[in-house]
Amino acid sequence: MKHDPDNDPTLIPSLRWMSNMACLWGLCRNAACGRARQCKGDPSFCLRRCAPLVPDAVRAGVAFMLDGKQQGFSYEDLRAQAPFAIATVEDWIARVAASASSPSGAPVK
Repeated sequence: MKHDPDNDPTLIPSLRWMSNMACLWGLCRNAACGRARQCKGDPSFCLRRCAPLVPDAVRAGVAFMLDGKQQGFSYEDLRAQAPFAIATVEDWIARVAASASSPSGAPVK
């Protein structure tokens, strides 16, 4: 049987974590994701469809964080190693949360 890395069930937790860190729920058409403010569907599908809409620096920051998390680094360690990358992700999360909280759903500047 040929291994299909795109459908490897062992990757689902990492893919879901990446999807949630990039706040893809804010770009997702799945109403359950928007209501829960987290991925409730297939994270590999969502990453393929929505991740290109996220700024490159945010995607790079999330990838850096996932790599560090898998190596056992704490959030504080990662922040000390790459403060700009982490701040970029934090800013993105705050912007998506503020946009989702605004009455019109319009982006907050």
